Parts: sequence; structure tokens; C-alpha cells
Amino acid sequence: MQPRPRARLTCLDPADLRTPDGAEIALEEDTISFGRGKDNDVVLRSDGVSRHHARVVPDESHWVLEDLDSTNGVTVNDEKTKRAVLADGDVLAIGKVRYRFSLPVTREPSRRPQISLSDTEKTMILNPGEQIDLGQPPAASRPAEAPAARPTPPGPDPDGTTDLRARATTRRAPPPAPTRAGGSDRVIMVAGLVIALVIAAATFLLTR
Repeated sequence: MQPRPRARLTCLDPADLRTPDGAEIALEEDTISFGRGKDNDVVLRSDGVSRHHARVVPDESHWVLEDLDSTNGVTVNDEKTKRAVLADGDVLAIGKVRYRFSLPVTREPSRRPQISLSDTEKTMILNPGEQIDLGQPPAASRPAEAPAARPTPPGPDPDGTTDLRARATTRRAPPPAPTRAGGSDRVIMVAGLVIALVIAAATFLLTR
């Protein structure tokens, strides 16, 4: 047998109550009686209410409204009845005084999904001032980078000769020294002057 839930009756016509105690009624274990008589749990002053009009009683796992052979009877959701099991949200009328029956809202505790984090997704303890790229694994787990390969000088071809194009690409010869234009002409001129001087000197000596 399921346990009977605690319920509540809320008066929709509080002006017809003799005391404000009947505005909100908590239903727990005991029977609650309604009527104009002062010996009722809830005293109503409406002219259409009998001295002992109706009661709400616990019945196993439910709450039940029972009419006590009143003059004007009781209704649940505008339907006249002698006995009715109440459901959440029902509006019951005792004469002309209406009550709303409500059950407490039961909510299951929310369960948060458990997320399993891999080693690279866990929070790392950083030293002050240290920056870590979140998109890369830690430096300790990164593979060592290979040093950049240096270009090798050209070697001899299989036939023993050297690739001149490769040598010219890797090592350029110094530019040739500039040559002076007209060098041979100056040499001829100097030689002619020397010969002329020698002839003049010989002629001078012979004529003396």
C-alpha cells in the first residue's frame, strides 16, 4: 500500500468562513469536518451549509470527500456526489463554499552527469608567470623536435666530375679585377720615346 500523501485545501470563498483558520487546511492524518455547527473542524456561515454538512477522510493512499446527508449536498468539479476520491486540482463545493484540493509537488533530485576527464583535460597547477598553450600537451609530454637539416655541399658526380651548376649555386667566384683600357698603347709609346732618345744621343756624340 502506498503511503497517503499530505494534501492541502485552499478556500476560494474566504468570506463565508467564521474564522480565518479554515482558509488553508493541511490534511495529514485526521478527518476534517465541515458545517455550520461550532463542533465542526471548519465552521462555515453560509446559509446553504447544513449543521454537519461534509467531511474529508483519509482512505488508504487517498483522500475522500463524503457527504453527511446534507440538504444541498456536495460537488466535485461541478458534479454532485455522495463520495468521491479527490485528485490534485479538484474543486469541491460544500453548499456554496468552494475549496481547491492540491497535492505537494514532488521533485526528484537532479543528477549531474559524471564526466570523465583525460589526463590532458585535467587542471594543471601552474607556476607564477608560466603560460601554457591550452591547445598543446604539456612540454614534458611533447616529442623532441629534430634539428633542422643543413644543406650538404655538392659532391663529385659518379663519373668523377663536379657538378659546376651546384658549385656555382653554393659558392660564387669573386668578380674579376677591372682591366685598364689602352695599356698596350702606352707601352709602345714609351718604347718609341726611349729609342728616339738613344738615336739623338748617338747623333750628338758623332757630330762633335
